Amino acid sequence: MAEGDETHRTNPAEIESLIEQAESDPHDYVAFNARFGIHCGATAQGGFVMRLKTPVRLSCVAAACLLAAIAQAEKQSPPAPPQPIPFSHKLHAGAQGLKCATCHRNPDPGERMGLATAAMCMQCHEDVKIDSPAIQALAAYAKEKREIKWRRVYEIPIFVFFSHRAHLAAGSVCADCHGPVKEMEHMYRAVETSMSSCMRCHEAKGASNECTFCHEKMN
Repeated sequence: MAEGDETHRTNPAEIESLIEQAESDPHDYVAFNARFGIHCGATAQGGFVMRLKTPVRLSCVAAACLLAAIAQAEKQSPPAPPQPIPFSHKLHAGAQGLKCATCHRNPDPGERMGLATAAMCMQCHEDVKIDSPAIQALAAYAKEKREIKWRRVYEIPIFVFFSHRAHLAAGSVCADCHGPVKEMEHMYRAVETSMSSCMRCHEAKGASNECTFCHEKMN
């Protein structure tokens, strides 16, 4: 991204200031366009400079503000989804030192990591925090053999081949794709999971980036 484009996206106040300067001196429109690479300021042909009309001016500033908001939103992680039973990875994986595999089993063929069941949780909580409303709700799940409908945080598209077991065997760790889970009170999507991020990781670790390494071959 060019320097002017970046300023245009992230500093709409500067754009407003330059437009005001341009209105006082028509020749400043040329500098405005050159800096930001846009053509809503003015046009110069044969020495004639067309002044910026107010609606267009407002549109330019509004567009800059919108782009700045989008850029800021892209940098922020989505909020943690509410879960049916409150669970703190910071407490369990951090302070208590539980291993990921304690609650997340990796059944054959190894593609998916399982989520904790009520019966699994009650192995510890049968005697721990039994007065907590959350643990009492958990005990009811276990007694009635009901599945806990945990809200998904990460999801891989169905057209992508992905194996947790293969990645773990290759030396990857959970934090590579899920971020600093041990520090999270509530689990949220802290790491980008996109084709570009996967390819960057593959390149850094010497893994193949051939299409058919992760996708079905198309005829």
